[in-house]
Amino acid sequence: MRRLSASVFLLCTICAQVTGQISAEKRVKIEVLTSSNASFESAHEWLAVLKRFDFDQVRMRSMKPSDNAPSIRGNDTTGNTVTVRALITPDNKLAVPGAKFSRSNTTELSKWLTNLRQPSRKDSAKESKADDDQLMQIRQKMAQKLSIPSKGEKMLVFLSGTRDWDVPVSVNQAAYIQQSDEILDDLSPLSRGTALAIAARQFHAAVSPDAGNGTLVITAAGKSDREWPIGWKPERPLPLLVPKMMDKLTIEVKDRPLSEVLNAIQAKVKIPFFVDHSSLARQRIDLDGTRVNIKPTRVGYSRILSSVLTRNLLSGEVRVDEAGTPFYWITTLKKPTRSN
Repeated sequence: MRRLSASVFLLCTICAQVTGQISAEKRVKIEVLTSSNASFESAHEWLAVLKRFDFDQVRMRSMKPSDNAPSIRGNDTTGNTVTVRALITPDNKLAVPGAKFSRSNTTELSKWLTNLRQPSRKDSAKESKADDDQLMQIRQKMAQKLSIPSKGEKMLVFLSGTRDWDVPVSVNQAAYIQQSDEILDDLSPLSRGTALAIAARQFHAAVSPDAGNGTLVITAAGKSDREWPIGWKPERPLPLLVPKMMDKLTIEVKDRPLSEVLNAIQAKVKIPFFVDHSSLARQRIDLDGTRVNIKPTRVGYSRILSSVLTRNLLSGEVRVDEAGTPFYWITTLKKPTRSN
């Protein structure tokens, strides 16, 4: 039940993000027909006006007896392109279905084009359903356990493990991942989605699902509002999810590296710890160089972690991956400054 809840939560969150995105605007082509009553000068003046607008194609020709104008029709298999057949009237106005426009006032023409580009509710619902189906497939694949090496691997080699991902993964140039960049952590305890998100985070990058293509894209952090999160807030209470976190002990620490203290606690609570290397580097926090002193006291592991991290401008929390496996995520208290 725990694993199912985490998986359902992940699916609902990502699908909600996709549903909230603006659907792709329609492409609009316009074909202007000139009647025998319209002057040559008027036709070319209208052509110059229309070319200033954001039509995907503008054409002009003489009207034939068989032409049905003005009219609007879709003309591709996706329904994402429409062709408007407009008519220049004898009084030099542009007639489109349901409206007429003059050259002296093109504001209404601009509004009409903007409205025409917007997808219909039916189109949006159809697109959302298709995206949800793609995201379901991506989520199911990324909830499986990571089965390829990570620590010490070149990031680009790690990303090329297509047999493990089962989802095409591409790297956007904005991610700035170099051939020599190596992953610092052993991510094998985690599922694919969270492992990939942590690996990308090390290089100030993020993972974004491209539902339309059924792929994952690695790009610079903060460039997408659909970034794959580094784990999820657990639904189960901490004492049930990680009972060892609540164990109390008498502890005293004298001038030891923070990294050593964290490793010791990790071994006791029996869940993996992962560090936000990118954020710590930006804040110039060195776990090996930071010294910890704790006076003799009896306290639980959860309280110890909270105390030593906060003193050093860090924070930590238990999260779960897509399969419901708990881990401890350590990052800075202050959000890192995003690159422009």
